[in-house]
Amino acid sequence: HNIEVNYLSGKNNKDDDLIKQVLDLDGINDYSIVTNVGYEINNPKYTKKYEEVRSRSYVDGEEQHYVFLKSLGNDQYNKFIKSLGLKYDDVWDKVILLNRNISYVYDEETNTSKKIDVLMFDYKQGDKIQGKYYDYSCKYDEKDPEKCKKTKELTVAALSEINPLGLESNIVEGNATFIVSDEFMKQIYTQKEKHYTLYFDVENADKFQDDVEKILTSADEVHIYNLDKDMRQQQSLFTLVAIFLYGFIIVIALIGITNIFNTITTSVELRAREFATLKSVGMTKHEFNRMISLESIFYGFKSLIIGIPIGSVLSYLIYRALVGGDLDFDYIYPFKAVVISIVAVLILITVIMKYSINKISKQNTIETIRNDNI
Repeated sequence: HNIEVNYLSGKNNKDDDLIKQVLDLDGINDYSIVTNVGYEINNPKYTKKYEEVRSRSYVDGEEQHYVFLKSLGNDQYNKFIKSLGLKYDDVWDKVILLNRNISYVYDEETNTSKKIDVLMFDYKQGDKIQGKYYDYSCKYDEKDPEKCKKTKELTVAALSEINPLGLESNIVEGNATFIVSDEFMKQIYTQKEKHYTLYFDVENADKFQDDVEKILTSADEVHIYNLDKDMRQQQSLFTLVAIFLYGFIIVIALIGITNIFNTITTSVELRAREFATLKSVGMTKHEFNRMISLESIFYGFKSLIIGIPIGSVLSYLIYRALVGGDLDFDYIYPFKAVVISIVAVLILITVIMKYSINKISKQNTIETIRNDNI
């Protein structure tokens, strides 16, 4: 999806009419209307893998487990159950479990949080789940907080590892989701004021956002998120940072190349008498070129032996500074960048060395020796 609308409906049918107007807009490829209700599972049945992860993660050890019951709107729900090979009459009063879970486990050795993707519940099709849902139509009483919790038994119709539209990133730490039909949701969500989250896959997100804002101007509480616009803004920021970053790298590279060029050419010019003497005592052109090639390789590998370890250490230190122990990013050694650096250094030294040698080769051998003696 690329448009998300958080919307609080009122007590009359006017708000429902506004939603219908939004759904009638052009350019909608797909949509879902998500409503959710909290549900506490009594004595949840976890998988062995999740039990192991749970004991080492940040999830507490309470006997109840809080999840969400979510409806998708009739159209999206029918598409979803059809993709699972289910029939509406068989599942409308049951739940479909989105069972994937991502937990973060602290690793003492690396001082980082590792992300682990596991199946959370060990429920099968047809299993019964005991628990309570929160009745939003009930007036909360601080003296009796359990008053508004209603007992409800759930039956598992199916398990799915595929998330429907709007719930693509719904795998969150310490949680799972139960998908229900709108008909089921109406039985437990009886409050007239309801919170909806509408997810849209549209062709032109900017135009659609403008149209939705015009329709929902009279609504009390509306928040519209344009994911395409947010992505463009992030991309613009990344581009700006990349311009400055690569600009800095290019400047440093040019300074380095200039220094290498001056160092090698000056060194070769200072050794002009040495080269002339070697030629005068019988060194052939082939032998001379071989000597220069070996020296070029020696210079290149000497610089790489020093530079690669230093660069690798700095790369890892930068990674550690950015991660800081809180983010789950594995360090990946930049092998490709190292190979490019090796090739670039060898080519650069070879080209500069050949340029310098060609420059002094034009000089007369006898004159070079005589001038140096003078």
